[in-house]
Amino acid sequence: MQSISCKNSFSSYFFAAVLIISSGLLRCAYENEEIRTKTNSKNFKNSSSTFIYNVIPEEGQAQISSEYSTAVNTFSVNLLDKIYNDDLYNGKNIVASPYCISRNLAIITEAATGETQQELLNALEGRAALDDANSALKTLLYADKSILLLIADAIWLDSNDYTLVPAFRDTANKKYGIEVTGLNFDDVDASVKVMNKWIAGNTCNKITDAVKKKYFGDYTALFITSTIYFEADWTSPFDVTKTESHPFVTPSGSVDVQMMTSSYLHKTRKTDEYENARIYYGTSQKDFFYLDIYMPAGISIEDFIGQKCLSALESTCSFDFGQLKMPKFFFENEIDLKPVLQNMGINGAFDQDKLEINGIAIDKATQNNEGLYIETIMHTAGIKMDEEGTVAYAVTSSGMGTGSSDFSPDVVIDRPFVYFIRAGATGLVLFSGVVNNPGF
Repeated sequence: MQSISCKNSFSSYFFAAVLIISSGLLRCAYENEEIRTKTNSKNFKNSSSTFIYNVIPEEGQAQISSEYSTAVNTFSVNLLDKIYNDDLYNGKNIVASPYCISRNLAIITEAATGETQQELLNALEGRAALDDANSALKTLLYADKSILLLIADAIWLDSNDYTLVPAFRDTANKKYGIEVTGLNFDDVDASVKVMNKWIAGNTCNKITDAVKKKYFGDYTALFITSTIYFEADWTSPFDVTKTESHPFVTPSGSVDVQMMTSSYLHKTRKTDEYENARIYYGTSQKDFFYLDIYMPAGISIEDFIGQKCLSALESTCSFDFGQLKMPKFFFENEIDLKPVLQNMGINGAFDQDKLEINGIAIDKATQNNEGLYIETIMHTAGIKMDEEGTVAYAVTSSGMGTGSSDFSPDVVIDRPFVYFIRAGATGLVLFSGVVNNPGF
């Protein structure tokens, strides 16, 4: 037995046992779990990983296409806009992983037909979200070994009544690196326990009860779960001795929050519509992962999220350099994605009369493809930012059933802002959110 924490702890000691499992991720290890790795694996990058899916090639053989980033980033902004304008979330802090949600929906789209498939493709901004997902995953997992990034997807099938459609199994395996597990849904408690253990293992125990008994119905056939875990130090950390109380203007008035101060020069940009700061992650000097903050100027968060925000993400305007003050914060949320996705034009996938998601499961009794619809789709996420860096994590769980100048002025982030954790030259969005009050 070997214990390895989820914090970056790289070593040159590799274990000799072999474990290659169907999953497109690097999985973190936690207390008292036996770690088995392959000493000569070309995929193995650090000792915080217990296994790596065998379709992932060596570094340098893949890239994040501009089409994929455009699709996911547009989906990200549209999703954040719909979430924030929902009465349940308006004016509150938000954290979500559009990348995680996009992967989950892409898997479902692979098995959909007709109008349902077209609605899903429209919301995902086209086929690039499906066809380029594999290449993007490979790139992300190898981009910077000083960053701990875990990405995983799994299908949990009621194996009493269903098997997977062979063509879908092949696509899921090769394209997304999905784990497939048969469960006995007659024993709901045991099924919930198994799924939540998997989710906890792939989020370094940050999310432990995402799947709940109430998500099971009489005709629930399967669940698709997608997770992401991101943990990274700042390239240029904040000085903890300079953190102090500072006013932050929330939508309901000024409050005092813990404000971090950096003596390093960061990329900053000021326009008539926003102030922008970009802070990089990692100690390898690759500048691949970064936090992108947009603080609207003279307009509300509601007015900024949408086309203005998307234009800001796509902007190629040059940056200045300046010092930075920003709040430290931590919060989590759970989002019911069904009404959000319906507002984005996805309706057929939730219609138990249409049942156009018919390419996943085969009914064992009839040997026919079983038509499915999405019963529940929940997203749980959390984020913590402090002087050292960032920890962010998320899970999307879909339950599916049958039918029966030299330097610019310093930037002080002291009012509500939109943020994105992004990756690569194309700026792929992994996490997004809004901070209205860092103290809550």
